Amino acid sequence: MNLPCPRPLLAPGGGPAAGRRLGGWRLGCFLGFSWGALAADTPPPRPNFLLILTDDRGYGDVSTYLASEMRTPPLDRLAAEGMLFTTMRANATVCSPSRAALLTGRYADRVGVPGGIRTRPQESWGYFDPSLPTLADELKQAGYHTALVGKRPLVLASPNTPNERGFETNTVVLFTADNGDSLPQAQSNHPWREGGAACGGKSYEALIRGDWKLLQNGPFSPLELYHLREDPQEKTNLAAVNRSRFNELAAALRAHIQRGGATPWQKPGAL
Repeated sequence: MNLPCPRPLLAPGGGPAAGRRLGGWRLGCFLGFSWGALAADTPPPRPNFLLILTDDRGYGDVSTYLASEMRTPPLDRLAAEGMLFTTMRANATVCSPSRAALLTGRYADRVGVPGGIRTRPQESWGYFDPSLPTLADELKQAGYHTALVGKRPLVLASPNTPNERGFETNTVVLFTADNGDSLPQAQSNHPWREGGAACGGKSYEALIRGDWKLLQNGPFSPLELYHLREDPQEKTNLAAVNRSRFNELAAALRAHIQRGGATPWQKPGAL
């Protein structure tokens, strides 16, 4: 059996440099609506909100955060009129685990989703733990109406359909950029996404603590150490010159991987 090679599992999160790939949009929208009473003596209604998650985008792929050749005026306006998070990091660089972390507030590998979830068990790298509450579940209990629009790689089949995981309505996008290569951008998802012998079933990870980042750029690559404040573009690998910091982060990363490995990532009886 050829196991797919999951994209990096990031603890506590990927950063600007973790999203270096350019590619097509893969869009998922999460909506929460609150119906407020109209009486003048009641508290004002709670705000509605829209959460947009896109995959395959790097820190410089929008003009919101820094000067970039990319121009994204609608996103810039959203940031200017709302709240801009400058140090928030995705938990992974592919669809299923990033959404698992977002919906549960937990590391993706600790909810059974270390990699991409697919319809064929022998090609899937995750099983979303159905016993855990999601953000949508909690919002419904608080009186919100919830909807999911777009790609839904995390909630494909029962007991993990959108309606079973807290979403009252959902609209599916059946074809997205990562279903194939983007020829105009010379983009290829192979071999990391498809796995097989090239990956050996391995993942590759990163860990960030304060200004320090320990990362692995491929499933068989050595660990690298960077100081993000002094070297934000990660050009100077300090693994050889700062062994104490390297050993500290490497031990923490091993412990994280071992804890995540204790969580089942396949549906019982799937294989």
